[in-house]
Amino acid sequence: MIRSCMRVTDLHKYLTPACVSAVDKNTHAHDNAALKKELEASFVKNNQEKFREIFTAIDVGDPKLSHRLAHTHKTNAGLTGRGSLQNAAGVIIWMI
Repeated sequence: MIRSCMRVTDLHKYLTPACVSAVDKNTHAHDNAALKKELEASFVKNNQEKFREIFTAIDVGDPKLSHRLAHTHKTNAGLTGRGSLQNAAGVIIWMI
């Protein structure tokens, strides 16, 4: 079977952009600040018991669950700029 490869630059012939607009730098910065604040609030709300969940998974002998929980927590902590929590989760991943 012969396959033809299409370059990404060729796609413009077949696809129409949904929207093209200029973004004001100040609006973009405000949107980023609002998103960061929302992410931080969500992180605090959803991760208050996360280390307990991780250690419970370790205690019951579920390394896959504990690894997934720790990795997710590490990612979320990094996304919200919480380096110490990110590092702690990284240590737990290493120890699992």
